[in-house]
Amino acid sequence: MEDDVVRVLLNRVPPSSAALLNNFHRLSIKGGVYPATLPVENRHVTLLLAGCLLHPYITYEYSALLSV
Repeated sequence: MEDDVVRVLLNRVPPSSAALLNNFHRLSIKGGVYPATLPVENRHVTLLLAGCLLHPYITYEYSALLSV
């Protein structure tokens, strides 16, 4: 999300940092807005983690992976 949008919504811009999700691959979903990630050995997905902003459709399992 753009910093200007986040600032309007939260009245602040939370810190962000890059992260690497090992053994996963990012895929586009036809007609979807957000990509999917699937477990794939020897691949990785680069993410930008911004504060505690997670999309509400992220599953518990995915959130658990990010918190390790």
